Amino acid sequence: MPDSMTLAEPENHSFHCLLDVSFCQDSGYVVLAEKDPSTGMHCIGYRLEDTQAILDAGFAAGSATADNGYCSGCTNEDPDAPTSGFYATIKGTVKELGDGSDTTAGAPLLENIQVLDSSVGCETSIVNPVCLPGPSDVVPPATEGPTQDCTKEFCEEQLDPDFLLRYRINVPDGSDAEVCDGCTISMETIYTGEGWVAIGFSTNGQMIGSEAVM
Repeated sequence: MPDSMTLAEPENHSFHCLLDVSFCQDSGYVVLAEKDPSTGMHCIGYRLEDTQAILDAGFAAGSATADNGYCSGCTNEDPDAPTSGFYATIKGTVKELGDGSDTTAGAPLLENIQVLDSSVGCETSIVNPVCLPGPSDVVPPATEGPTQDCTKEFCEEQLDPDFLLRYRINVPDGSDAEVCDGCTISMETIYTGEGWVAIGFSTNGQMIGSEAVM
């Protein structure tokens, strides 16, 4: 649909516009993350280094028969094949973290990508989009069963298969834990292997203006 905003309504983005148009091919492709509630737009989750892998998977998935073959490169002759909204699970290796800005250049770049069916889940860690809160927020996401109290014991975040972050919020005696006036945080990072280990702190989820300890 020509009047659709891609970041707001990617489900309406046709296979033709996504895959046939040379400008889209030349500009490369990205994985969209969840919507930023403040803007109603999807965040840029990852930049993808391999354009051809996306084209091959997209053309194979898109309908070759709907609207008289509107997507000229699509080859799927199943009558129920989609004509818009390309969904896939992308797996790969982070090559670059990006510059931390809220532009496309701020998103991590994936190499060695695999384009899998959207029903395939993710088994390893996911780098959080720069326009959304990071994975090391003080309050952990809700889970089934009792929530761990990070003021009483160390909470754990497995940021990577080999990288474990442990942290505890230290609340001064007499202070309200909700307000946390005067609170400090104790952190421990555990890395399986040999290399540099770092943890960063940011008020807006971006690298620019943040502080880090290595």
